[in-house]
Order: sequence, then C-alpha cells, then structure tokens
Amino acid sequence: MKALERFHFITPNDLPCVPGVIFNLSRGNQQQIIQLRDFLSERGWHLPIFESVYSSDNLPAARIMVRYGFNETLINELIHDLNAFFNSRR
Repeated sequence: MKALERFHFITPNDLPCVPGVIFNLSRGNQQQIIQLRDFLSERGWHLPIFESVYSSDNLPAARIMVRYGFNETLINELIHDLNAFFNSRR
C-alpha cells in the first residue's frame, strides 16, 4: 500500500502488534475515502470508516485489518482493487 503513495498512514506507534493499518487519503477530497469504501464493498471487501482519534485533523480514516488466512493471493487482489479505484478516478 505504501508504494501506491495515496495513503497517509496514521496507525499509532503504540499498536505495533495489531495486524492492520489505519489511514486516510493523502491527496484529493476526503470524500474520496467514502467512495473507496463503496468501491471495495462492491468487490467483497469491508472497509470501516471512522473519525480518527489518532489524528488532530478530524479527517475520516479507514482501517484495514489482516485476519487469519489472509494470504498473498488476497493481498494481490486487494492491491489490484485499490489500483482499479484510483485508476478510475484519473
């Protein structure tokens, strides 16, 4: 996800053992994070959106958690779907 350069990661340092990330979008309208959630939902992903208590800017944040069984195939599918979302917004 870092390679996509679209995300601002705000996962707190005191949660190093949590298998996931909290982020908001680093560019564009923050309404786009809701569009991202909807886009991923259409493809079977669940992307919770909330107001982050870890960021002072009050921007909506999303959370991706990694569950048991999340393998390389699923990672590639998620990255493919993220790329598809951003490519469709160019």
